[in-house]
Amino acid sequence: MKKQTTQNWAVSLQLLGIVFVLLSNTAFVCGGNDSNLVTDLPASTTNSEALTEEIVKEIITAKVIRTNKDFETEITFESVRIGKTRTANKVDENEGIPAGETVYPVRVKYTVVIQTSTGPQTTNHHYDWDFFKNSFGEWAALANGPVQ
Repeated sequence: MKKQTTQNWAVSLQLLGIVFVLLSNTAFVCGGNDSNLVTDLPASTTNSEALTEEIVKEIITAKVIRTNKDFETEITFESVRIGKTRTANKVDENEGIPAGETVYPVRVKYTVVIQTSTGPQTTNHHYDWDFFKNSFGEWAALANGPVQ
């Protein structure tokens, strides 16, 4: 009986860890809430017509820095791949992407180093994102999660 209880606790902790990861990597835009949009980018970046690697890096960097605002944070990009565009569908619209907007799928590999009181914490990320123009015509991004 004690072994079964220990196994249940281990499974519960694993599930809790998965939920934490999913929640900590939520989208910039969820349900149309524009309060999570990155708006502190240079006007030349936010108003650019075409999505570029520079825009992708600036938006992800701003999100990482904002998420870890209490710590010195360094981000290093290994790769940025912009895929074939598509028009926003109903699922995209439910996530806050404007109807009919062009969606750019992007796959990004990057490393984040956070300086904490116990030393540096390094995490490697390989994520899929959807980039699009929000209702203000500014670039925004939706994190889809880790690449499988």
